[in-house]
Amino acid sequence: MKKVVALHNIAHLALPFLFLEIFSLLRGFSILLLISIFSGAFLPDIDHLAIWASRYFRNFRSFFKYCLKSSRYRNSFLLFHNFPTVIALLIFLPWAFLMNFYFGIFILSMACHLFLDFLADVFALKIHSHWKVKRRI
Repeated sequence: MKKVVALHNIAHLALPFLFLEIFSLLRGFSILLLISIFSGAFLPDIDHLAIWASRYFRNFRSFFKYCLKSSRYRNSFLLFHNFPTVIALLIFLPWAFLMNFYFGIFILSMACHLFLDFLADVFALKIHSHWKVKRRI
């Protein structure tokens, strides 16, 4: 499990740099490109902070351990980490590129980040049921 988590984290750190390299070669480097890639690559993890705010953790390390070990973490609703959000991003992706190149890059970075998260869950945890949106009453 530790190897998979390490690979997952390396992939999340490498993804924006890979995108920056590819799209800088295609269109040239710009600050807008840098901001759109990195904000799109790291914004999907902002929903994890909702769990941080709802519980008491001594520090970030205890929160990180909770995320890795707790099944309740996986059963909680995460705004971005679900199938409808990924499908919506993929449907919206062509229009985003037509509207603005940098907005399209932002959406592409988000979608790729969530795809990496899904792959990590499938291969590391061997489950993906928490990606389904369940009816909550």
